[in-house]
Amino acid sequence: MADTPDQTLAGQIDSPALPDEPLGADRVEIHHKSHPVHGWRDLLKEVGVIVLGILIALGLEQAVAWAHDRSVAREAQASLRSEITANLRAVARRETIEPCIQHRLREITGYLDAASQSEAPSPPSWIGAPFNLLTKHTALQAAQSAGRFVLLGETEKDNAAILYADFDDFNEAGIREWYAWAQLRSLTGIRGHLSDADVARLRSAVQEARAADWFIRIDDAEIADYALRMRISMPRLLASQKYQSASVCLAMNTPYAEAAARAGGARVPFPE
Repeated sequence: MADTPDQTLAGQIDSPALPDEPLGADRVEIHHKSHPVHGWRDLLKEVGVIVLGILIALGLEQAVAWAHDRSVAREAQASLRSEITANLRAVARRETIEPCIQHRLREITGYLDAASQSEAPSPPSWIGAPFNLLTKHTALQAAQSAGRFVLLGETEKDNAAILYADFDDFNEAGIREWYAWAQLRSLTGIRGHLSDADVARLRSAVQEARAADWFIRIDDAEIADYALRMRISMPRLLASQKYQSASVCLAMNTPYAEAAARAGGARVPFPE
């Protein structure tokens, strides 16, 4: 007797086809089977493996952080040294005209001595001024605000800090000096006899100019010393970099228009 469709279906459900190989024979066990810990030796071994793994991970993390800090420190150092070198050019420009500054102050003092003794010396047509480029602090401020300055070596930080303090003093003295020389340049506009008040005012300006020059020379010497400690040499100036160096070196009887043209430039003329 033939099986009915219901019986055939039931047989298929009750008797599923079995694979040729046992179930799971082609699978790979990827999980480590835990073993029971037998005694303190096995326990210490397991703990030691864990601790060693943690120490290796921490060591690698510290090595990566150290390498990153060194890279950041090198970038900060390069930026600082570039700015210091640029500032040293300003100091070098000043040193090229130092003999002219002291000579001009002696000339002005001699003129005031003659004027105070009722003599009538010819007024100078030109005085000039010691032009000081202000030093910059952009790289230092950027390194400090970003927390990179502390990554430098202790000696490097100490020398850089002293250098930038001298740069600050250099700027401050240069500004004071500029105002004193602005008073001295008023000699070129005086017509007739100098009054006692004029002589006293100009003598005071000469003393202020001398004091500022003295502080600048002290700063220059210390700047050169600490730059040498950082193995940064004073740069040599090209003729094109000596802007207004001739200003205070021109003779006092040089016609004003000629002297102003030689001392200034098309983009930055000499101040009136």
